[in-house]
This record gives sequence, structure tokens and C-alpha cells, in this order.
Amino acid sequence: MRRTPILLGVLLLVGCGSSRTAPASPRATATQRPPVFHRAPTATPIPASSFTATLSGRVVDAATGAPLHLALLVVGSGLKMARTDARGSYSVRFPAGPAVPIFVTQTGYAEALAMGALRPHQKLTLNFRLHRIVPGTPPVPGAPITFGHT
Repeated sequence: MRRTPILLGVLLLVGCGSSRTAPASPRATATQRPPVFHRAPTATPIPASSFTATLSGRVVDAATGAPLHLALLVVGSGLKMARTDARGSYSVRFPAGPAVPIFVTQTGYAEALAMGALRPHQKLTLNFRLHRIVPGTPPVPGAPITFGHT
């Protein structure tokens, strides 16, 4: 009766179709290592903030020096936008690089224009003085401002 379980075990192993053979010794498996596949190094992505510059300043009435609340600054063709706070202050981050126009508008005032470029991590303070539009007279635009590197 003891032979029946052993015989069944052998038949099951043979019947499974296993073609693997047991290693000769535990030492043989220790020296065999799986193949190592080397991958090309991948570049670590650089965060977009590494390539931005910051422009900040104030927007005021040219005649009185009063701050202009909610004046709109548009960088490029709408790339970035910012509004001034109650003190006329603004701060806007945008991609550094080639020269971009910056338009500053406020209802009842002539638009101001600045043109320039900033390097990555550069911070620049740029103040704008907008001229009030007087009904019946042509608007008095300010001279375009240039800033940054060329």
C-alpha cells in the first residue's frame, strides 16, 4: 500500500509534461543569474517653472499717480494675463525667451505697450502710467517701453 502513493506521484509528475530537471546542487543555482538588460539613460524632465521669468510692478494714472484697480496686462497674444490689485500692483510669470509684447489696458484709459524678453529666473519691475481718454480728443498713447535683453 505504500507503493501506491509514490507511484501516483511519479505518474503525476511525468504526466504533467514537465521537462525541467532538478539542479545538480544548490550551488549551481546560486551562480546562475538572470540576464541583465541595460536601458539607455533617460533624461529627467525639467519643470516648466525653470524656464519662466517674472514681471511685476504697478499701473497708475499718468496725471494723478492714483493706482488703477483691475487694469489688465496681457502677455503676448493672450499667453498669460494678470489684473492689478487695489494698489495697482501686478505680478505675472511667463515663459522666458524671445521678445513678447505686453499690453496694459483699463477702461477709460489709452492702452500702454511694452516689448521685451526676459531670461529664465529673471525678475523685473516694470511700472506703467496710463493716460485718461478725454471725450472729443484723440487718445494720448504712452511711448512704447522696451525691457529685458535683445
